[in-house]
Amino acid sequence: MRYGYLFILALLIGMASCSERSVQLTDEQKEEYLSLGNDIASQSQKALLAKVTQAIADSGITGAVAFCSENAIPITESLSKEFSIEIKRVSDRNRNPDNALLTDTDLTAMSLISLMMEEDNGSEPFSKHVALQENNYLYYYKAIPLGMPTCLNCHGNKDTDIASETLKLIEKKYPNDKATGYQLGELRGLWKIAFPLDDKSKLD
Repeated sequence: MRYGYLFILALLIGMASCSERSVQLTDEQKEEYLSLGNDIASQSQKALLAKVTQAIADSGITGAVAFCSENAIPITESLSKEFSIEIKRVSDRNRNPDNALLTDTDLTAMSLISLMMEEDNGSEPFSKHVALQENNYLYYYKAIPLGMPTCLNCHGNKDTDIASETLKLIEKKYPNDKATGYQLGELRGLWKIAFPLDDKSKLD
């Protein structure tokens, strides 16, 4: 059975924390948060991809691995400052330990978006998103699929896609790396944006 994404949003918010102090959102506000989250995540993805692409052009794939190990988290933190909102990337097969799934809400979002992609047979993978309420925060999540063949040079099959020099550097920089073995179009991770519901200024 296929689910409309707004239906999933409404259902999950209804199943979220039942605390009497939790903020209740209208259907219009839910849609506005989905739209705003999508806009921020799309801009963040574009900004990060531009910097990684430049690193590849400047220093090749191994240079990009070194660049990401030192700059990926700071870039995300700078995006948080730019948008005045907490922005992260999370994954069940993380490369950087700081990008691991840490909460039940993260796990639920990963499962739901994985299900959406399976039901749509990989159709429009970049459009898959969901928002989950936890107490007085609304957490927006958007799919990060493995979107380009170039990505396989760092995240593909160790035997056929990743050069030995690149693999050695990945293993050196990330001893507990889980982020290889992907195929093109597969779900790589999620953008995560935390909206405090006691501050609706973002919707103004």
